[in-house]
Amino acid sequence: MPMLLKKYIIRRSTILIALSMVLSASFTKQLMDIAIIYIGKGGFKIFILIVLITTALAFFIAEAKRLRHPLRIFLMSALLASVLFFMRKIELPEVRMHILMYAVLGWLASRDATNSNRTVKTIVMAWLFTASAGLLEELFQKILPYRVFQISDILFNLAGASLGVTIYLIRPRSSRAL
Repeated sequence: MPMLLKKYIIRRSTILIALSMVLSASFTKQLMDIAIIYIGKGGFKIFILIVLITTALAFFIAEAKRLRHPLRIFLMSALLASVLFFMRKIELPEVRMHILMYAVLGWLASRDATNSNRTVKTIVMAWLFTASAGLLEELFQKILPYRVFQISDILFNLAGASLGVTIYLIRPRSSRAL
């Protein structure tokens, strides 16, 4: 991890977000259960759908200014639309959240790691950082008596990491980090 921080410069804020995602695994299921009690399962699914659509629109609006080329804008639109289309078929809202959270983390890590240059190595390191956070989250859940370690969650975390990195890669090389 120190090499990752020195050479690829993952910002402290991104690391703190990753750590908060890992630590929040200890109580998010309980929060979701409470929300389902108050707004119902259908209401909770609608809430998660609103969060997904809002996040996708925020990504699109923020990135559309930097994309500059109609083909890049089309790629971003098509990617986000297809992700939203396929995510609606996922029954469990927490699985959707895994994908969303790790997509955001993958985008942030890619932005941080490629601040000065975009090489295959920096992109791989950003993806590995995000994937490691997803694996760490599941390992943390394994030691908690009221949580369950699931390989499928690791795969969804990896899918989210890949999505976030891909969304970032649509951005032109000349576009500077935020």
